[in-house]
Amino acid sequence: NAFTAKGYYISSETDFAPVAADKIRVSFSVHLRIPLETPHRGFIFNYSPQGKFPPIEKTYDEVEENGTSHRISYVATPGSVYEVSIQLVVGANETPLHISGSPFTVTTGPGTL
Repeated sequence: NAFTAKGYYISSETDFAPVAADKIRVSFSVHLRIPLETPHRGFIFNYSPQGKFPPIEKTYDEVEENGTSHRISYVATPGSVYEVSIQLVVGANETPLHISGSPFTVTTGPGTL
């Protein structure tokens, strides 16, 4: 199952787009680098604020390219910093596994727009 989790990786490109005066949409992609025989059961997203920032309320997962890529987005406040963790759910009674590149830190500072 560790092989399955390492089959996914996080793109190094992160996009930032304003959605309101005090909100920024943060987007990045998770790609599948090798074909998998057994499909995974989903992802678990955890956002740990690196300071006094509000919790992330919702994650948007848009499947792209026949399921080989996922466009992940969430909304945060400008200037916030989060450690983002993405784990792959591989089975009902199995411990979720971090994908390649997880965890990583995202800063939505003033220079990100």
